[in-house]
Amino acid sequence: MNLTRDIIRKHPGLKKLQRFITACTDAGLLTRQELVSMLPPLFLDIQETDMVLDMCAAPGSKTSQMLELVRTNAIDKSAVHMRGGVVANDADHKRAYMLTHQLQRIDTTGMLVINHEGQHIPTLRREPTGKPDEDLKFYFDKVLVDVPCTGDGAIRKLPLKWRGWSCRDGFSLHGVQIQLLERSVQLVKVGGLVVYSTCSLSPIENEAVVSEVLARANAESPGSLELIDIHTKFPGLIGRRGIFSWDVMVEKKELRDKKFEDSKTFKPEDLFHIMHTYNQEECDKFDIGIKESMFARSEKVLRDEQKIHYTMRLMPQDMNTGGFYVALLRKNKKVGFSKRNPQDGQMDADEDEIEEKNNQKVKLNDGQIAPAGHQKPEKKKPSRVPRDVKCEYYPFSEKNKELWKSIKEMYGLEESLASNLYINQEGNNRVFMVNDGIRDLLQLDKKSALKQINLGIRAFQRCKNKYRGNEVVFRITQEGIESLVHNFSNRKLRVSIDTLMYMVYHRNIKNSEIPAEQVEIKKISEDPTLGYFALVVHDKQGKDIELACAVKFATSICLMMSDESIQGLKIKYLKDFTDEPTKKPKQDNKKDDKSDDGEMKQEGGDN
Repeated sequence: MNLTRDIIRKHPGLKKLQRFITACTDAGLLTRQELVSMLPPLFLDIQETDMVLDMCAAPGSKTSQMLELVRTNAIDKSAVHMRGGVVANDADHKRAYMLTHQLQRIDTTGMLVINHEGQHIPTLRREPTGKPDEDLKFYFDKVLVDVPCTGDGAIRKLPLKWRGWSCRDGFSLHGVQIQLLERSVQLVKVGGLVVYSTCSLSPIENEAVVSEVLARANAESPGSLELIDIHTKFPGLIGRRGIFSWDVMVEKKELRDKKFEDSKTFKPEDLFHIMHTYNQEECDKFDIGIKESMFARSEKVLRDEQKIHYTMRLMPQDMNTGGFYVALLRKNKKVGFSKRNPQDGQMDADEDEIEEKNNQKVKLNDGQIAPAGHQKPEKKKPSRVPRDVKCEYYPFSEKNKELWKSIKEMYGLEESLASNLYINQEGNNRVFMVNDGIRDLLQLDKKSALKQINLGIRAFQRCKNKYRGNEVVFRITQEGIESLVHNFSNRKLRVSIDTLMYMVYHRNIKNSEIPAEQVEIKKISEDPTLGYFALVVHDKQGKDIELACAVKFATSICLMMSDESIQGLKIKYLKDFTDEPTKKPKQDNKKDDKSDDGEMKQEGGDN
């Protein structure tokens, strides 16, 4: 269906489709993503045991895709015991928090969100085992580096972007793009894969960056880094080969007035200063940071030695998509990048010397980070550094042994699960669960080098309700139930999909108002031992298809799910995507005190 977003939104006949898409997106059943943006994770061929670094992760669509690939390819679907995961990094802490919000719709036990400049992500180290010549550094299996770019590949989709387009934008980002790709190569294991991608069509940001990093990596150790041909991986995908020649251009003042004129009325040299080869004296005249690495090497080097044609350009007109560039690299040997001048857009430190740098940064319109000098930063009133820029997590059971004991006994959990539970140092309200792979990685961070923003999935939430006279300190959550329920030996009930749908539309069911035909709900109301519990929902054939959280109070049963989760169930099983709210529990004129998955504060209730 070749329709724009505006047409779908405004056309009366498509209004129902638009409402359906919006409802599914809000409920977490659907994630909208540009087709070409989905390619980088697919080229990485992610397996269930892979620990993947997403170096420039926000807003999170590719991170979400990679988390789903790790889970989908797993033979053992038990989320806790999986070894694979994704470390999602972003240089801007606000974008890192937005990334966390975007990922809440899926299982994130295999996720760690950190906040570093990508080129300065610290190296973690393993404990020595006594082997000779042992390399103690931790390496990722695969790395995705979707670098900050000018985004000029979206000009066809966003024509107004052309008004502010300038060659200089690519020049300012070229250096940091090289740094990011170099660091990704350092952080990946020998035999591991790195995907470099941009939503730009400029060779300064694409082939020039890949060619420069290949040249540096192979200068001291030939064959240590190579490109892999990706043009045969997906038959039917229309991708063009990487190019062997390009010019470096600087626009003249005349370009500003001719951007919207027919290009047939003038020649390129009328609007641009065109340079075919690097000449330092000529480049210095423009004083805009033109570097030798921006120019094309000889076709022989690019074709025969570097095989730059193995990279892929996706042109908007070929498949009605945005413009995109992808390169897949494999690390064959340990790579050593020599020390270089950072002003030349190159790493100035060996892998062992990486430290977080407090260089001045400028935020571009799309939220990406560019080096100082791209544009003057706006003067803002001084504000305190957000206290949540670094949120260190520590194992929950170490400092909360009694709380862990109560949780373990209440839900019948095994002691081995304790090592997978973490809590935030700034508040003991939430307990997060990570899988074995992320847990092992966190244990390597003994010096707290990683600026942690978020991790895992919220498994338990602190509450103040009472159960049979005793305080229930932590309860289960809807988002964590899928990962936890297989570990429960207590508080787990099987009900039919019809029972769940009745609960969806009534949310808070008083014991005195349960219809006679609702046998399963009646049975729940008569069980004095439940409190907070998990519902394992089966279809008419007896196959388990859904999970839900609920709580039995003294006089009622309440479904503990967010409005978005409720809407998702209505869409999946009743084809109902209206905006009509389900019946909400009455608060008896008390202040509504709900958490994000629908918990209510009820005084004196037996739950």
